[in-house]
Amino acid sequence: MTHHRWYVRRNNKVAGPFPQAQLQEYLSRGQLVRSDEISHDREAWVSIEQSGYFPHESNAPQLTPQTHHRWYVRKHGKVAGPFPHAQIDEYLVLGRLLRSDEISLDRETWVSIQDSGYFPEGPSMVQAVEPGEENAWEVERARARHRWLDERLYATPEAEAERRRAEPEPEPLQALRHDHQVTKEMILAERRQGPKVWLGLLTIVAIAAAAGGIWYGQGEGMVLVKSQLGPPDCNASGPGVNWTGCVKTAVNLQGARLRHSHMDGSKLDEANLRVADLSFSTLTRASLRAANLEGAALRAADFTGADLTGANLGATDLTYATFTGAKVDGVRLEGARLDKAAWVDGRICAEGSVGACR
Repeated sequence: MTHHRWYVRRNNKVAGPFPQAQLQEYLSRGQLVRSDEISHDREAWVSIEQSGYFPHESNAPQLTPQTHHRWYVRKHGKVAGPFPHAQIDEYLVLGRLLRSDEISLDRETWVSIQDSGYFPEGPSMVQAVEPGEENAWEVERARARHRWLDERLYATPEAEAERRRAEPEPEPLQALRHDHQVTKEMILAERRQGPKVWLGLLTIVAIAAAAGGIWYGQGEGMVLVKSQLGPPDCNASGPGVNWTGCVKTAVNLQGARLRHSHMDGSKLDEANLRVADLSFSTLTRASLRAANLEGAALRAADFTGADLTGANLGATDLTYATFTGAKVDGVRLEGARLDKAAWVDGRICAEGSVGACR
């Protein structure tokens, strides 16, 4: 079996789960050793050597670079991410990242972009986009994401203070910062006085934090969004919604803008998502049986463990999407772009894959 997902334990620290191909790659690069322990369920542990799933290098298949990973970025000691491979590529083209900057899959083992082997020099798949009547909104979102990356990775405290003096924060961000400070003071006060009922207010502030982060355009900077993500709101709409576990059976979302949304475990059976934009969204373990996503934008979407039985994915953009463990029986893929997508069997689809993973 090569479709397992493994937890890894070293010095009583547990990480994962990881696809088997990724652990094989870590072994070949020396990031794991054969005495490290692995487990399917975090209960029964065995060393990699004794598991029998990972042959020695001489018998192991040669691995090709995989571009569906999500990377953490470190510059000047500051860490941001995780970012999809496509966004790292974009930032290299735009000069937001340098090839000497460091990347990591687990925030423990770091390597420069240059030495990683995942981002060869040369023409990039990312093309510059000129503002126009139809894509001005997308261009503004991209600019906002770049401003956020600048703040997270490049700005020193002195430069950040100077920037804030020269360019005051938008009112929603000022209100968010104020609410965050008030909440911190309340928590400190409650710790001194004993437990009281403050969870309701904390939940409200968490929702505001997630909404404010999305509004400010932090885009694929998923660490900040996830760490402040509030409870699901099944009635929300627009980019960045949190529909985790929501039931949206047969809902009509044709043409909806839902980039960077969280739909883990949601029920979207027979939903109409034609020409919708779900790029960079997470739909892990979601049910999309017989859903119509024809012509949808699904770039770098995460369908890990999702049920796509009988879904229509014709003419969709599935570049860099992840299908690990997904059910794809009866899925229609006529005209779908699958460049660099991670397919259910662990393969990375070749560039130019249309209609099938090649």
